[in-house]
Amino acid sequence: MRSDQRNREMKLVRMLDMIFGHLGRLTEITEQLEEMAVRHISYEVYPEDYAVLGEALFYTMRQCLQSRFTPEMEEAWRGVYGLLSDTCIRAAAPYYAQLNADK
Repeated sequence: MRSDQRNREMKLVRMLDMIFGHLGRLTEITEQLEEMAVRHISYEVYPEDYAVLGEALFYTMRQCLQSRFTPEMEEAWRGVYGLLSDTCIRAAAPYYAQLNADK
């Protein structure tokens, strides 16, 4: 159990590192984001979960960076996260539609 959690944490860190490394060039990682979104369906990640993750990410950034996490910086990161989460939600939408149709 503990190794599974550690594995998930490391995957998150690697994904964030990839995103940070492509700021300003996010279109270069669209395919990886779409593939990740489809994989996350099997983990029961739903579109509404992206908003929760975003808020957790911004909370963590505020806690870690404190006064250095300015309102302007948060606005910029919210814009980036919005693009990323929209990409993931769009990529997974056909699969969610199929799951709902199968119910």
